[in-house]
Amino acid sequence: MCINEEVVNEAKSKGDKIDKNKIKMRVWERGAGETLACGTGACASVVACNLNDYINKKCTVTLLGGNLFIEWNEKDNHIYRLLVGNRRNRPDFL
Repeated sequence: MCINEEVVNEAKSKGDKIDKNKIKMRVWERGAGETLACGTGACASVVACNLNDYINKKCTVTLLGGNLFIEWNEKDNHIYRLLVGNRRNRPDFL
């Protein structure tokens, strides 16, 4: 994972709004190429971005496969994730 300081600084210089409640993430897996999502990677991204003061401990991560709500709970120091309204991965039989 990489936080690109140039992208962040360019967005700030253009006056783009930095939303502390939402990030976008894309996943590239070695040998498989781009994938729709990675829950572990989304959780790690939230922790890394929060430690660098880019986002809050509760936020939405937008991936190609849908949105995940991630919460880094201060009380128990656990990370929780919730799939939000994603129909793409819904089985055909439902």
